[in-house]
Amino acid sequence: MTAPQTPPESPYNRAVLGGLAFIAYNVIGIAMAASAARTPFAGLVRSIWMLGNLILPVWALMKGWGRFAAGWAITVGVVIVALAGLCFYALGNMH
Repeated sequence: MTAPQTPPESPYNRAVLGGLAFIAYNVIGIAMAASAARTPFAGLVRSIWMLGNLILPVWALMKGWGRFAAGWAITVGVVIVALAGLCFYALGNMH
């Protein structure tokens, strides 16, 4: 009796692809929110779009794309640390 063969790995299950998808997704979201700034639905559009930052990695995990979701999460962490560094830098330069 032979062991069952594992399916080939998905070409979309890459951490780099997850990080790039996060950057592209948020650049589109920021541009869309900026263009809808003076419309009545601006807050709703921005909120729904940014919920994707929570939904997309969970969806990727449910599909079995752990590396894609990890790339997304690592990029989120890098962005948070970079923004915190900018805040501390700005606070340090206040006179």
